Amino acid sequence: MNKRRETLSGRAASASPAAGRIWELDMLRGVCVALMVLDHLLFDLGFVFADQWFGATEGGLIYHLSLFAAHVYWPHPLRLILRLLVLAGFIGGCGISCSLSRSNMRRGLKLLAVALGLTAATALLDLALGRQQFLISFGILHLLALSILVYAAL
Repeated sequence: MNKRRETLSGRAASASPAAGRIWELDMLRGVCVALMVLDHLLFDLGFVFADQWFGATEGGLIYHLSLFAAHVYWPHPLRLILRLLVLAGFIGGCGISCSLSRSNMRRGLKLLAVALGLTAATALLDLALGRQQFLISFGILHLLALSILVYAAL
């Protein structure tokens, strides 16, 4: 029995997940991405924008959050352990996805374009802020893009 429900747009949607999708893999990657976004947000609050936003002034929730990020969260050893687990889960999940995909070359090229765009954006950030500490010359997206391209070539 195929139950159907209406979506917000009015189209009928199946009650079952998309055909061929492995929801556990999607969930793993989604949680890893959310944790990476949180980690980067706290880094930005603690080290990138704290001086520009607050200078010598104190007060406010974001100010205290930036102090927490810089002095409590970032140097904490539990963060390093969690970071390794998140990276392993994300890279492992992407590796499993490669073995299930039929369009690895196209996905790898798109991801490489995004990674190179990120390199350009962080280079511009270095120029704009007058610092030489934000450039991402080879990060996780570069690693995944090259790994997907190598896998597709084999």
